[in-house]
Amino acid sequence: MLLRRQKPGYSLTAEERSKVISRIGEPPEPSWPLYFLAVGDYPDERIVYVGKTNSKTHRFATGHAAITELHRPQFCEKKKRLYLASVTILSDEENYVPLE
Repeated sequence: MLLRRQKPGYSLTAEERSKVISRIGEPPEPSWPLYFLAVGDYPDERIVYVGKTNSKTHRFATGHAAITELHRPQFCEKKKRLYLASVTILSDEENYVPLE
């Protein structure tokens, strides 16, 4: 473990990022974006759909079946959010592996 952190999942500090970059280099360009549709507010926000796309903008330009589903009565009064992410994993051999 490069940083030996007690709680994984939090953003790196500038010092931690510098340590990672100096040891294993810059990460690769982002892989295919993953997207998450979520409903509700914290702490009751929940993900209701996960997908992947090869385009950051065109996936929703002509509509999306999952968005239509968010018009169902159980979602009407809830806030809806779209999150985009690109996940890259560092293997035990210190190679970057994009999650696609």
